[in-house]
Amino acid sequence: MIIDLNKILPEGQEIKKNFKPAAIGLDIKEAIIKQDISLELQISKINRGFRFLGSLRGLINIQCARCLEFYPYPISTPFELVYLPLAEAKEGEIELKDRDMNVSFLPEEKVDLRELVREQILLLLPMKPLCSEDCRGLCPRCGVNLNLKQCKCNSKRIDPRLEPLKKIKGLFKMR
Repeated sequence: MIIDLNKILPEGQEIKKNFKPAAIGLDIKEAIIKQDISLELQISKINRGFRFLGSLRGLINIQCARCLEFYPYPISTPFELVYLPLAEAKEGEIELKDRDMNVSFLPEEKVDLRELVREQILLLLPMKPLCSEDCRGLCPRCGVNLNLKQCKCNSKRIDPRLEPLKKIKGLFKMR
């Protein structure tokens, strides 16, 4: 859904829309959208651009970084974005302040809401998702999910590169 910002009335516009998972096109294998994502958005004109106040709600499945199992991850977040004309962008190095982090510059007066939703979801994903804080992960030798069963691997295995040190240690043992 593309919003033409030239058609926004001075009093603003309110948008409520549900996006199907296929319409968002997340395109990453570690996260799968399982149900419609609900967007509520209030667009208002500001002196040089537009202010978007909104919220997203929905459910996605994300992959645990330790055990590689997918688990449900509810999303519910407010966001605020400011869109300014591209002519407002400054060239060269500038120091960004906190308030500048939610500012985008538009080459044209149109915003694709699907792209906005996709971007907000990607920003919400944890850097290291965990199904639980005490997730035990996978066995590094046999690959068994240690949350589901105990493997029979020998945990006392020594790195073969350290084998010569073991021999040296044996020379210094008291007999």
